[in-house]
Amino acid sequence: MTLALSTLVLVTGVFLGERRCGKAIVMWAACQFAGGAIGLVLAVLLVSVLLAGAGVPVSVLVMVLLLIAGLAVGVPR
Repeated sequence: MTLALSTLVLVTGVFLGERRCGKAIVMWAACQFAGGAIGLVLAVLLVSVLLAGAGVPVSVLVMVLLLIAGLAVGVPR
């Protein structure tokens, strides 16, 4: 819960202006809820098909892809 609040504060601090901040919050919420739903389904599939430890490499791969995507998009100035 504190991670979600921290990221929301970060989003509202980076995106200034009412319109940009509103869009950023909508994107933040959509990604948070979609990630929670997809993560739950993937976790069940990984545990049922593979060993319980198989989720770690998948999680690392997803985080690396998100980091690359974030660096490609960049932070608005």
